[in-house]
Amino acid sequence: MQSQSSRKVVVLDPVADPRWYGLIRSNSGAGFFHHPAWLALLAHYYKFKTFALCVEQGGVLIAGIPFCEVGVLPLRRKKWVCLPFSDHCGPLTLSPDDSSYLVDHAIARALSLGIRLEIRHSLGADSGCERSRDYCLHVADLELEPGRLMKRLKSGVKGSIKKGHKNDLKTENRRDMEAVEIFYRIHLKTRRKQGVPIQPRRVFTLLHQYIIEGGLGFISLTRIKTRYISAGVFCGFNGTITYKYGASDPACLDVSPNHLMLWDTMLHARQEGFSRFDFGRTDLSNAGLRFFKSGWNTKETELSYSYFPTAPSAGLLDWVSKKVVEPTIRHSPQIVCRMAGEALYKHFGA
Repeated sequence: MQSQSSRKVVVLDPVADPRWYGLIRSNSGAGFFHHPAWLALLAHYYKFKTFALCVEQGGVLIAGIPFCEVGVLPLRRKKWVCLPFSDHCGPLTLSPDDSSYLVDHAIARALSLGIRLEIRHSLGADSGCERSRDYCLHVADLELEPGRLMKRLKSGVKGSIKKGHKNDLKTENRRDMEAVEIFYRIHLKTRRKQGVPIQPRRVFTLLHQYIIEGGLGFISLTRIKTRYISAGVFCGFNGTITYKYGASDPACLDVSPNHLMLWDTMLHARQEGFSRFDFGRTDLSNAGLRFFKSGWNTKETELSYSYFPTAPSAGLLDWVSKKVVEPTIRHSPQIVCRMAGEALYKHFGA
């Protein structure tokens, strides 16, 4: 047995170094956002410096945490984020002691460089980080037989699924680039209605290249006759399928396309061997979305982010987003939503 004194922290490239993939393959807590394919997408499009701090013992990696260095505005202080554009991602360790050892090293290194830390995971109270309890997660059990799962859905969800069938909606699970294009068109309508800049189109091209072609995801499309009205991007690894992006045509919400799309996708994911369905991050203050996700026989858990030295407060960027960007996009043609995403998404979405 190796002594703890033989431990050391090493820095590696989680995209290029096969040891990182070996670590996530052997760790039950690893999720899609830890995967080198996702890190490669972030590094490729956003030009983030991407690295992982890992604990090595006896020549073997026993723990690790990935980071992207973010800080692209002239007056914005750099920070290390685990990970930007990711709902939740934290250290991969097998023991609390290894976790403390890893986080202490990350804090010491960040402190010496004058860099802030953001870890999208709830670290212990003794970690030296400040936690912000702003979010929650909803995860459904896909190991249930479909009939039993249907019985456990709330009546409103079951009724909407039946409504989709009654309106003869059809769901397709696809991996071709045309499906990505269809999703993007519907997504653009959704983001405009929300007043939120859409992700740059190139992001979805790279998502197809790195994630979908790599066997880590698929696109679900729901149509009425030949018109596609709802779509979702789903990414999976290590037994969990994650609902990464969702979109629906605002003009067709009366036929409940999202409900049938999600139900058919859950059944498809189950057939592909996934045992958990992650509905993604939800703001604690968003009661409507929390109610929707709770209808799918999900377990809601608190999702805290950890920051060093302190959690950020609402600033100018948040004010501009709420008071200027959102109303402008809602009342402008779709091209404005798209242009805003190309120019601003890296700053607003990270």
